[in-house]
Amino acid sequence: MLIRCNGCGERPENKLTQVNWSWRRADGFRVAYRARLCVACFATKVAPLAIDYTGNVPLTCPGCGIDTEQDMDAIYTTNFIPSYGEYRTESPFCGPCAASYRIWVLDHSWQLDDQRGAAGGPSTPPDAETILRDMGLPVRGN
Repeated sequence: MLIRCNGCGERPENKLTQVNWSWRRADGFRVAYRARLCVACFATKVAPLAIDYTGNVPLTCPGCGIDTEQDMDAIYTTNFIPSYGEYRTESPFCGPCAASYRIWVLDHSWQLDDQRGAAGGPSTPPDAETILRDMGLPVRGN
């Protein structure tokens, strides 16, 4: 392979798995990052997130195991695994574990343009006056 793993920097014999991570920042903006990982790095960083929370299973942090049912800092992955296809995870991290995990992602991936709007867009869309003011256009009554 010509492309190095973004996790360990090695050139593996097998095709790399593309991993897209996303989460919402504290200000409500969605951010997304992408990396290409070898089998070993995928097994270390992404496979442990494959926990089935359907049904009556309580939400727990995949990092430390504490209850995150009422207070979580979610991280989502969409993975494109060679010869397998798409695989997704949803992980209800606690705050400290989410921060630690996100630091690794920031160090080993690159940021993507958000598919849902510029820079992820605010969680609440701005009103028309704010948009006009940000564009430098006059607002009626001002």
